[in-house]
Amino acid sequence: MRTIFRSKKIRLPKYLKKVRVEPCLVCGSPEPNHAHHLRHSEKSGMGQKVSDNWVVPLCWECHASCHTRGREDEWWAGHGIDPIGWAENFYKLWENK
Repeated sequence: MRTIFRSKKIRLPKYLKKVRVEPCLVCGSPEPNHAHHLRHSEKSGMGQKVSDNWVVPLCWECHASCHTRGREDEWWAGHGIDPIGWAENFYKLWENK
């Protein structure tokens, strides 16, 4: 019998609220912003968001632009931004508060 391991996704509503008041990571637009889940940060099932610790702040315009591109990692590289590094650092700061 074959088993399939599924990791439980981290869901943190208070953390998402904190991320939304940060300036847009791309254009610097002030709050309120969207908490964008980085699709390329962890493996997830079809139609499932990654865990909430993998979010970055994006204004509505940058958020829409990111979602209209095929490969998210290429979109970020085109802006010269490391969103995974930002997400890791911001989450560590929030978690250790």
